[in-house]
Amino acid sequence: MGIIRKRELIRELIWLAQVPVVGAGVLTAAIFRFGWIGAIPVNDRLFSFSAAVLWLLAVKLAEDNRLIWQELGKQMMRLLKTWLAYIFALLVLLVGIKLDISRVFLGVFSLSLLLYSLLARFGLLWYARQSQKEDRVRVLLVGSGEMANYAVRHIEEKTGQDVQIIGILGEEQLPGIRWLGTVNELGRVLHEEVVDEILIAMPLKDYEEWKWVIDRGEEEGKTVHLLANLGEKRLIRGQAGELADLPVISYMPSKQNIWQRMAKRAFDVVFSSLVLIGGAPVFLLIAILIKLDSKGPVFFIQPRVGLNGRIFKMIKFRTMVPDAEARLKEVAHLNEMDGPVFKITNDPRITRVGKFLRKTSLDELPQFINVLLGDMSVVGPRPALPREVAQYDSRYRRRLSVKPGITCIWQVSGRNDVSFEEWMEMDMEYIDRASLWLDLALVVKTVFKMAEGK
Repeated sequence: MGIIRKRELIRELIWLAQVPVVGAGVLTAAIFRFGWIGAIPVNDRLFSFSAAVLWLLAVKLAEDNRLIWQELGKQMMRLLKTWLAYIFALLVLLVGIKLDISRVFLGVFSLSLLLYSLLARFGLLWYARQSQKEDRVRVLLVGSGEMANYAVRHIEEKTGQDVQIIGILGEEQLPGIRWLGTVNELGRVLHEEVVDEILIAMPLKDYEEWKWVIDRGEEEGKTVHLLANLGEKRLIRGQAGELADLPVISYMPSKQNIWQRMAKRAFDVVFSSLVLIGGAPVFLLIAILIKLDSKGPVFFIQPRVGLNGRIFKMIKFRTMVPDAEARLKEVAHLNEMDGPVFKITNDPRITRVGKFLRKTSLDELPQFINVLLGDMSVVGPRPALPREVAQYDSRYRRRLSVKPGITCIWQVSGRNDVSFEEWMEMDMEYIDRASLWLDLALVVKTVFKMAEGK
């Protein structure tokens, strides 16, 4: 069984195991609270169904292709984070639909779900690790230089004992790896050695050479993997697909797939709707305070750069005097940030109410309207001004590959206390790690930062 197929099988088994896990959780909570499953009230039955669907979705979104190669401790921690994000989403759902259910039933179900999931995952991962000892995949590495070094280190760190690099074909030797000759000797090695799969670690410019390896591997009936690499820090995400019925291999700037993007959009719509509806009285109070404090409109609307360079109108509560933009040159020398951005801690253009709104980040609340309109997301890199984007280095333009957000890693990591380059690196980190549970974690951290006035 190949590396990819084995990963897919264990991953699907873990996901399928959640069906009996959810059933056992409902049964345990029903017996503990009502004596038997048949005695569950209608509301609790509706909750059980919704909770089951939400849990299956949460596990699906949190799955990792490297599942069985991670340490068990890391796997358990990953499941715990998924469970915490799930509980948060579940509570938001219950508050939103105002469903009256037994708190005891909810508590027992939630804890049982975590316990049974841990047991199921531990059992499957233990079985996978035991079986992989007898079913190691023997991989022949073809390549040299940094890409080959990177492939070796990555396999050693991430895949544990299930993959064995039997040797390397290339122009140079690597420490600890058996050198079997040059690439031209591929045929001989395939006949003399037991090779399950071939991993090519060559630059894309060596097209003719790695194409020959693929062709020769196909002739020998071997699965061939091609490493697409941008350096040690980041891999391009590639997957086969179609574009207008043309067969293509797509290289993604973000690891999120279509299901994760759909889940993120659903979260954006639900969460923004709850904020806008539940926060309506706060909106009204802020609008009154702004009008009483200074002349001018309640909202400040400004062009910002969105997904892939799209320009949209971002909405905020006005925190400055009406002619703040016209007076920008007067305060330009006070800028405290490096790079193309402009930030002043004690900007003289800010109104009295504006200082409070900025300190508590309440001026950002109208941006949930932008989220509903689809221009922004709840979590994502902050939307930049067109003049700022025009000064970006090409390495930072990748932050435009996702929708801008109201909060992100930068907002909960010091904001103005970090340099522009550190800020950009935090945005790159978010794009690389993006997931629904990370979004939920950042939302929770943002709420605490707002409470602290940071």
